[in-house]
Amino acid sequence: MLILDMASVIPFFKEKQLTPAWSFDAGSLIWRIYFTSNNLIIGEARSQETKTTNFFCLDVRTGNPLWSNVGFDEPWWIGIETVYQRWMILHGFVRPDIPEHRGIRVVDIGSGGLLWRNDELSYWFMDGEKLYAHKYLFEKHVAYELDINSGAVINEYADDLDRILEIRNTLSGGDASPLQDVLYPEVLDAQEERSPLGSVIQRITKGRAL
Repeated sequence: MLILDMASVIPFFKEKQLTPAWSFDAGSLIWRIYFTSNNLIIGEARSQETKTTNFFCLDVRTGNPLWSNVGFDEPWWIGIETVYQRWMILHGFVRPDIPEHRGIRVVDIGSGGLLWRNDELSYWFMDGEKLYAHKYLFEKHVAYELDINSGAVINEYADDLDRILEIRNTLSGGDASPLQDVLYPEVLDAQEERSPLGSVIQRITKGRAL
């Protein structure tokens, strides 16, 4: 169950317990969630008992699902690779005993419908509506530029990986982490009174040290 409840995140709110704004039951363990920049929550839920995986998309303000309990032909060896703008990108695996990602499924976030899949390539990064993927061929590393909407191959880079690395480094600012359109928690100085949440903490704790 996913509950938007700041009291569970900040245990020192004891004098005034906050109530959840909403709750959502995915039906199984929520394994991974992404908060997007357009106020959506994209999630992956996994059931160890049935060895099944399903995905959901919620409105972060209301908790109402745009869609939920969406599964695909591979019930277990599948997961979210990244979320980018209007697309959720899923990965498969080389084999169950090899945790290397292989395979791409691109899902429309608006509907939860599968747009296309490619079982041979592995996701690399995004640039606008271009998805870059790669694979190894006989000791050669080959990169591909694909149309995110159709999966059609636009360009193949067999001998010019430096050009692809240059594009990726420019987009990421040198950060080696995957490029995606999600929000991450920020470090909060609870003693900082000038921050909105910091002032609330100071008021509720009456200035006591945390």
